Amino acid sequence: MSNDTTTTQDIIEQGVGETPAADTSPDVTTDALVDENADTEVGADTLPGADATPVEPVPRLPWEEDLPFEKGDVIDGDVVKIDLETVIVDLAAPVEGVLPVREVVHAPYTFADEVVTIGERIRVVVTSTDAPDGHPRLSLTRLAEQEAWEKLRPSIEAGEPITATVSEVVKGGLRLDIGVDAFLPASLIDLRPVSDMSGYLGQELSCRVIEADPKRRKIVLSRKAVLEEERSAKADELFASLEEGQVVSGSVSSVTDIGLFVDVGGADGLVHSSELAWGRPVHPKKAAQPGDEVEVKVLAVDREKRRISLSIRQLAENPWDKFVREHSVGEVVTGRVVKNADFGSFVEVLPGVEGLVHVSELSPTRVDKPSDVVAVGDEVQARIVEIDLARNRLGLSIRAVENPELAGKSQKSGAKGGKGKRDRRTRGVQSFGESSGAGPQTQISAKSMRALDALKAQLAGDEGDAVES
Repeated sequence: MSNDTTTTQDIIEQGVGETPAADTSPDVTTDALVDENADTEVGADTLPGADATPVEPVPRLPWEEDLPFEKGDVIDGDVVKIDLETVIVDLAAPVEGVLPVREVVHAPYTFADEVVTIGERIRVVVTSTDAPDGHPRLSLTRLAEQEAWEKLRPSIEAGEPITATVSEVVKGGLRLDIGVDAFLPASLIDLRPVSDMSGYLGQELSCRVIEADPKRRKIVLSRKAVLEEERSAKADELFASLEEGQVVSGSVSSVTDIGLFVDVGGADGLVHSSELAWGRPVHPKKAAQPGDEVEVKVLAVDREKRRISLSIRQLAENPWDKFVREHSVGEVVTGRVVKNADFGSFVEVLPGVEGLVHVSELSPTRVDKPSDVVAVGDEVQARIVEIDLARNRLGLSIRAVENPELAGKSQKSGAKGGKGKRDRRTRGVQSFGESSGAGPQTQISAKSMRALDALKAQLAGDEGDAVES
C-alpha cells in the first residue's frame, strides 16, 4: 500500500480530533470496526460529546384520556360556540362535546341559536364517545324525548287523550309535537275524510295514542277516536231530549242522491229529497253543500234504530194550503209556464203550486203540440177547473178564461188528448160546474155560483127551444 493511501481507521481518528501516531499494528478494516462496536447501542445519548439526559414519553392526546362519562349518561355543560351545523359544549373534560343542530331541535326551519345561547348551561345526553375526531357527540332532543316518554307513559297506559300541537303537514297526515314526534294519519283526523289538512297547522288537537314504540321512537295518534267518543255521548243526550215537531239547527255533514244528512248535535238526521222544498223536486246537491248551517224540523225519531227524519220545507207553510185558502174553483189566476209536455202545459200559479193545462184546454181550436200555443216562461191567465188537495193537483184551462162554459168540455174536432175524456192526472176530483159528495174538495165562491146558475139557465132554455121545435 502506498503512503498516499488513507485507511478507514485514519478517517475515524481524525473525525474525533485525535492525532494519529506511528503504530506498527496491523491495518484496521471496516469489518473489524463493526465487530468492535457490535455490542454497543449507538444513539444521541451515546455519541461522543452529547449530554446523557433521560428520554421523556410522548404525551397522550386529549381524546386518548379517560372521559368521566359514558354513552347514555346525562351530563351538564356550557355552550361555548354556535354555528350553522354544530353547537360546541364545554363539558369540564379533556375535550369539548359536539352537539349537531339536528340534535338541538327537531322543529323544521328552526336554528340552533333560537334554542340555546352562548354561555348557557344545558343538560344533554351522551350519544357517542368514539367519534373519529375524539369529541363526544351529544343530544338535546333525545334527552327531551326520554323525559317526554316518561311523562306520556301514564296517559298511554291509562288510555287517556293527550293534547298536542300540529307542527307540520306531511305526506299522509300531520306531525304533532308532544315532546317527541307523533304522527296523525289523514284518515284519523276527523270523523269524515279531510281533503285539505293545511288548516290544522298550529292547532292544538286532542288525540288518543293508538301505537307507541319507544325503541323505534314511534307514536301514532287518532283524533277520530276522541271525536267518536264525544259524539256518542252527545248522541245519547240528543235522543233522550229530541221530540217530533221540534225545530233545531244543524250542519250539513254530507250530500247524497237521496237527500241531506244533517248533524243536529251528536247524530245525523236525514232530510229526504222530497222534504227539501215544496213544488218541483230539488236535487240535494243544488239545495245545500257540506258544512252549510241549516234549520230543520224533526219529523220522526226512532230511538231504537237511532234514526232521525228531518224536513226543511215544512219550516214554511204548505203553499197548497195558502192557495186553497185564497182561491177556489172557477176563478181566473195568473201564472208562468214552467214546462211543456205532450199532454199539456204546467203553469206555476204560486211558488210551489203548479197546475196542469191539458192540451184540450189550451185553445178553443185543435192543438197538436202545447208548444204551438205557449212557450216555457210565458205568463198566462187560466181558469181553475179542478182542485185535488189530497194529491196537490190543480186543473187549469186557458180556453175557458173568456168562455167559462168551455171548461172541461170536449172538442168535437178531435183535438189530441180530447174526446171528452179527462186527463187521468185530474180524474175523480171536483171540476168546474160539478159537485162531489165525498173526498177533499173546495167550495165554489158565491160569484162563481151565480155565474154557474146563469149558465145552467141558459142551457135549459136552449134545450126547451129545441123540444118545441
